[in-house]
Amino acid sequence: MTSELRILIVEDLPTDAELMERELRRSGFQFTALRVDTREAFLEQLEAFTPDLILADYRMPKFDGMAAMELAKERAPRGVQPA
Repeated sequence: MTSELRILIVEDLPTDAELMERELRRSGFQFTALRVDTREAFLEQLEAFTPDLILADYRMPKFDGMAAMELAKERAPRGVQPA
């Protein structure tokens, strides 16, 4: 039995997150996704949701992918390997 991936999407535009999800599903991935767009929400879901994968927008007005990856490396229990 294949378990679903838990994907945390760091994205300020809901339509962009929906596009990511649609393309992943079209490619055959089975997953549950949550979208966040603030540092606070990211930190909360990093612990509560414990994602297997983080997809992050490189540039957003108040929080960006690079900051998210740094926080994930510091706080993720299993560690984070940038792709």
